[in-house]
Amino acid sequence: MRWLVSFLLASQLVFAMVVSSTGQEGANPFLYGEFVGYERNGSVHVYDLARKSDVLISEGEDPSIFGFVVAFEKEGIIHYANVRDKDVISTEVKGRHPFVLADLIVFVTSEEELGADFSNDGDTGDDIVRIFDMDSSEVLNLQAVGDFPSMNQRSVLMSTKESQVGVDLNADGDKVDSIMRVLDRDSRKIGNLKIEGERAIISKSGKAAFVSDGELVVVDVKAQDVEYTGQKGNSPTVVDDIVVFERDGELYGYSLSQESLARLDIKGESPSFFDDKLVFVSSEENLGDLNGDGDTGDKVIRLAKQEDSDGDDLLDFADNCRTLPELSYDSDGDGIGDLCSKESSEPPPQEVVVDELASAVEEPEDNEGFGLLWLLLLIPFLPFIIKRGYRYYKKRQKSFGF
Repeated sequence: MRWLVSFLLASQLVFAMVVSSTGQEGANPFLYGEFVGYERNGSVHVYDLARKSDVLISEGEDPSIFGFVVAFEKEGIIHYANVRDKDVISTEVKGRHPFVLADLIVFVTSEEELGADFSNDGDTGDDIVRIFDMDSSEVLNLQAVGDFPSMNQRSVLMSTKESQVGVDLNADGDKVDSIMRVLDRDSRKIGNLKIEGERAIISKSGKAAFVSDGELVVVDVKAQDVEYTGQKGNSPTVVDDIVVFERDGELYGYSLSQESLARLDIKGESPSFFDDKLVFVSSEENLGDLNGDGDTGDKVIRLAKQEDSDGDDLLDFADNCRTLPELSYDSDGDGIGDLCSKESSEPPPQEVVVDELASAVEEPEDNEGFGLLWLLLLIPFLPFIIKRGYRYYKKRQKSFGF
């Protein structure tokens, strides 16, 4: 049976999304490259996907990772550490919600904590966006009112409370909203997107996704163009053309170019997307003991990799019919194309869990007759398997990963 399981995987007859578990209980994962920063019981951890190892960094919360640097808040002070040597450094600067990029950490500090009017508006009731330079240990005051900042080489994206600036930023007749704004790092000019939102992370492509009035919205930070997806959901994360988000405990993908929704058949929440990898949190209540501690009461960090299972040049996270080489019309909008829905009255398999498959491979071959039956059933499909297997092999020869 070992060869059969391996053969089925190599030939891509298993079209379900392949998911693996880090085995680590945690929340609020943040993915960059091979590193996942996350929180567990008031502490910041980093999990190395390549080495499959976990490191306790420090007490703290709200981690952000860039390269080998993880930034986080500890007791109201911004800290950072190198994930390799694990040396924790305090900036000795008050702040929260840090986001790290290269040698800079952008964060927010309350004027009240500082006892100074950094925004020069006559009060000390604002949240101010500031930047800490890890090389010089200097703090730069951007004089911008906002919260939950993220940054790329050109811009800072933040959410600003209308009550703090005293302006109806989205012109809806009140001053109670939090509005997304973009600050140009060179000119210090602030662009008002005029749309309600709170927390968004700028991706490498310069796009950011957030929720506005329950709808998923994507902004091109450089052009300051806002795109409404029409999809309801939570915790969106975006890479290039694809937005991944959570809805009712399930993960979905949305293609901006195709305007198509794909149900990933993965139970999870709080997704973080980087290049071809997606990390998220899954509750053991629905999936069993994912971290092997003998109970099913934890939330565990897991991983899914994006590929192109059916070879149709539409990546899995945005493909609503991964068993057929084409995008299928989805008449009921459930994220499963009609062609896939009609293939079987049963729902598609939820997940292929790597650890479970590995266990199956190690089982003794005590049922060779059953394996022979499988072989006979597969014979009519051998031409298809060979063709698909060859295409898969050629695709694997191309550059893949980071």
